[in-house]
Amino acid sequence: APNGQLTTNGDQFILLGSGSIFYPASASGGLQFGPQTGLDLVETPPGNVTNNPNIIHIDYLTGRAKLEQNRF
Repeated sequence: APNGQLTTNGDQFILLGSGSIFYPASASGGLQFGPQTGLDLVETPPGNVTNNPNIIHIDYLTGRAKLEQNRF
């Protein structure tokens, strides 16, 4: 919403992982984009989103985002 609030009726949580996205090169040497390009997603280290996630917590009322690290 324009006033900074979420448009849902509750806080939102986004899992944040580290890694890389590699796009294949086209025949002309440029990058190919789109859902059917066969891009390569590499999570570093493997499984970190499920095993040790960082979570972005967005407050419903204020729209403020806060990074919450896993504390297992």
